[in-house]
Amino acid sequence: MKKIIAAVTTIIFAATVFIIPGSVVEAESVVWTKTYNQNLYAIFGKRYYLTLKRPSVQIKYDFSVRNDLTGELYACGDNVPKNTKLTFDFTPHEYTDVFWFGTGSAFDSPYGSWVRDAKRGTGAMCVEKNYYFTETGRGFVNATKHYANLSVNPPEKRVEGLDDASCVSVDGSSQTCTFDETGQLDVSFGFGETFGKFYHGWTHKIKDRGICKLAPGALVTIDNNTSAKFVHFYGTAAERASLTIPNSGLTGFSKPAGSADPVTDFLVQIPEQIVNCPINIIDPEGDPPTAPVIGVGGVGIGGDRACRTGVVNTYTFTSTDTDTSLEQSSIRYVVDWDNDGTADQMLPATGFVPSRTTLSATKVWRTPGAKTFRAKAQDKQGLSSDWTSYTTDECTGEIINDDLLDRDAYGTYPDGEVSFDLGSGLTNNTCTATWNAEYVSSCSLLRNGVVFREGIDTSGEEKVGPGVYQMKCTQLKDGSVLSTKRSCVQNPNLREV
Repeated sequence: MKKIIAAVTTIIFAATVFIIPGSVVEAESVVWTKTYNQNLYAIFGKRYYLTLKRPSVQIKYDFSVRNDLTGELYACGDNVPKNTKLTFDFTPHEYTDVFWFGTGSAFDSPYGSWVRDAKRGTGAMCVEKNYYFTETGRGFVNATKHYANLSVNPPEKRVEGLDDASCVSVDGSSQTCTFDETGQLDVSFGFGETFGKFYHGWTHKIKDRGICKLAPGALVTIDNNTSAKFVHFYGTAAERASLTIPNSGLTGFSKPAGSADPVTDFLVQIPEQIVNCPINIIDPEGDPPTAPVIGVGGVGIGGDRACRTGVVNTYTFTSTDTDTSLEQSSIRYVVDWDNDGTADQMLPATGFVPSRTTLSATKVWRTPGAKTFRAKAQDKQGLSSDWTSYTTDECTGEIINDDLLDRDAYGTYPDGEVSFDLGSGLTNNTCTATWNAEYVSSCSLLRNGVVFREGIDTSGEEKVGPGVYQMKCTQLKDGSVLSTKRSCVQNPNLREV
């Protein structure tokens, strides 16, 4: 199936205006899903804590067929001119490919990690992508945020159905090929059987100042047919204090002394996935379309090449194919927004439109400065025009901050930053605290060593009285704590009236 991100595109043809979808070009993908009926437990010594109920899991694999010279992606079933150099490739795994939630306790739907042998990930456990449940049943002081990570062993990958004489293996799985004969390639992409394991971490929001703690091993299932007797465990205050997760509010069981452990690591068993992706190698007839003419459309732009950040800028694309048959002259537009030679958007989203049809696409530029992008036209036979390059005037207006995080497949983040200041005393007993933090979570504000603002926003302002103030935040990248101190003192130059 092809992943499509819809955008609004306008076709102007003859005297009629049509609204059709455009698409951001992405790899093909296959998605596997399953819901498990088991409950999962974390083990601490003799005690077992119910951590996750009946998880539902979704795993996505991406692959692509790419023009090796232009970077253009082809959809399964596309026509490709013979002697085109093609790469049959597997898109690198991203942590967002591993998606899951727990039945009955999914306040959020977290992601996972790709880790060899499904071991615990090397990044921080208590980060946003793993957050799924807050337990507040034992009072505000002991309120606990829970995190679970699904680590998946990367599968073996292979491409089948290609002629070895026409192809060269790139890295043992991907293939680069050039075909000088026409016909249909019955290509398939295979992802081997693999498995995953769940892991658990938590933070006591106040009691432990949000420091991330980890369950010792992978989550397990309990054999319901075991003869061992399990008792519901809450325990006395003294017993709870000796546990690894005191006062967590998790439902637990204790195992009688001498009884066997009727538990096994819970495995997410992911079966082999095979996706058929035929590609038609053709000997095209006629001529390629002309390089598209790029123009400006929309309201409020003002000027042929004027550009504004933070608003929708609309661009039009028009090309002509001189071939006489509709089959040969139907076209589509390939847009390379970042000018790196790789297709970023296809117009229309699927299929082709008649020659001389004008399509439009929208773009929101997020930083100032002139922008250069390019586009080409391609007919139904796979023949492409030359690229047309287009450069805007200097983009002006509001600078957009997406707050996007630079995370890799394991969910790592850049170094966190915390800025915390106290302004001069406004009166004898008031200062203004201002702060800003990035790539952090679980921020708190302490006065004279005691927390008085828990879970504050990463930016803010507040009037405070005299004292020593400390801002503490947990880094997303590794769970370590960033801290900075400032003092609010009485202003001797001001006098209360």
